[in-house]
Amino acid sequence: SQLNAIIGDLKGVEIVDGASLIWQLRMIKSPAEVSKIKKAVDIAGAVYAQVPDFVKIGDTERRILREFRGRLNMGGASAIPTLICRSDVGGPFEITGGPRDRPIADGDLLFIDTGTTFDGYFCDYDRNYQVGKATDALRYAQEKVWEAHELGLQAATAGGTAGFVFERMAKALSSGGADLNSNGRMGHGLGLRLTEPPSIRLEDNTVLQPGMVLCIEPALEYEPGKIVLHEETVLVTEGKAQLLTFRAPKQLAQIR
Repeated sequence: SQLNAIIGDLKGVEIVDGASLIWQLRMIKSPAEVSKIKKAVDIAGAVYAQVPDFVKIGDTERRILREFRGRLNMGGASAIPTLICRSDVGGPFEITGGPRDRPIADGDLLFIDTGTTFDGYFCDYDRNYQVGKATDALRYAQEKVWEAHELGLQAATAGGTAGFVFERMAKALSSGGADLNSNGRMGHGLGLRLTEPPSIRLEDNTVLQPGMVLCIEPALEYEPGKIVLHEETVLVTEGKAQLLTFRAPKQLAQIR
């Protein structure tokens, strides 16, 4: 390639990967960058709040996604690179992939997740909705994940590590039947890309610093093929992490 040819002509010069240096700079967001992320968060949040009003039992995932996308655009989204809508009885097994023509029905958990942008900067968070009546097992899992999330949000403080945030949530979830390492990762950085460093996983020792924006997302497969996942976005500050999203309720919002 041309790049290799150029490198070959540079006699006595060592070429090194500068990505780590760039990411050290990009992980810390300026107030202007945080403002754009917050705007994207608020655009999505307004539509999430409307879901119980425009979604009803019998609507298909495809129809729900189409309506959600339209409302994001009307709300001022610059682009919508990622939008997921999945449902199943007690919780979806797959939380990726395109929408289906499957109608939502009583007993389903509806999962919606979006990576919407404003002026190039992403939001990334989801919301869950109970369709009709929830089982006792789902209600327990919902509370378990919500409580683990609280611990993760509290742990996201300057001077701590990404791995510590993971550990606090994983230990709480393990008492609900999850293996400590089964999730692999429970969050990431956010900015001009949907997924940026650091990675909220046990092995990531990145020290959290004021100005980092993190997506924190604990998940629990509480029964085979049934997943509950929560995601919030926070700004690391000198003190307690600042929520950029509106905190999801401990009790699931309901669709009738």
